[in-house]
Amino acid sequence: MSGKERKKEEEEAFIPNPKELDGVPDMSMLIYLEEPHLVHNLRCRYKDDHIYTNMATILIAVNPYKPLEIYGQRHIAKYSAVTRAQARNLPPHVFMVSERAYTNLVHKGENQSMIVCGESGSGKTESAKLLMRHLAFTTQDEMTKQSILEDESKNTLVIEQQVLAANPILESFGNAKTNMNNNSSRYGKFTKLLLSRMVDGKDMSPSDQIASISADSARIVGAFIETYLLEKSRVVRQIKSERNFHIFYQMCAGLPSEKLAGYKISAAAEFRY
Repeated sequence: MSGKERKKEEEEAFIPNPKELDGVPDMSMLIYLEEPHLVHNLRCRYKDDHIYTNMATILIAVNPYKPLEIYGQRHIAKYSAVTRAQARNLPPHVFMVSERAYTNLVHKGENQSMIVCGESGSGKTESAKLLMRHLAFTTQDEMTKQSILEDESKNTLVIEQQVLAANPILESFGNAKTNMNNNSSRYGKFTKLLLSRMVDGKDMSPSDQIASISADSARIVGAFIETYLLEKSRVVRQIKSERNFHIFYQMCAGLPSEKLAGYKISAAAEFRY
């Protein structure tokens, strides 16, 4: 079978969804769910700057490669404390993922996990930051939330800032330029947020927390970051046009010459193994 015949056969076998289903916010609404149907729906939404699309409880995000005005504090508030009925009327958003996890944690007393995965450069790191930003806002008391909404420049989300402050250090030692991404994470990262469930604004007792008694809110009390599967081989070998970890070039640019000499490091352009 020639290439043209094969292509014609594939086109004849492809049955498109009805035109009125182009760009639906939840792909479980589609009649046909083969890969070409999913890609077509994502393309229709992407053209209108709708970068988020639901697939039941899974959120699909497409990197817009440009700033979008959909992440401010008022957008966070819009996706906070929403009922299931209200959620159905809101467009898909990364904030809805963290809101659903927060609601389940508060009312069911069960640990929640949010997995962010995708190809290099797809926006995993930024998505993880947005999830934490939403949780940091949602777990504030009402007075603090109102203060933030009135003046979005206020930096009151302490835990979020502490977690995000660790990123430059982690990225220096764990990120590198690849052919796909100038700031690619070459390691896995597990961020754990610790929350205390509350009733009527007061922390629940440890026994009540273990018993999964329903609460009405929660607050972030701490966090830790665990890293794993670092691509150590990159230290001594890189693919053509890729680079070592950022920390090497930062050392070349920032350390005094006597220290560089002590480490046997010359100019970055002369670095070879």
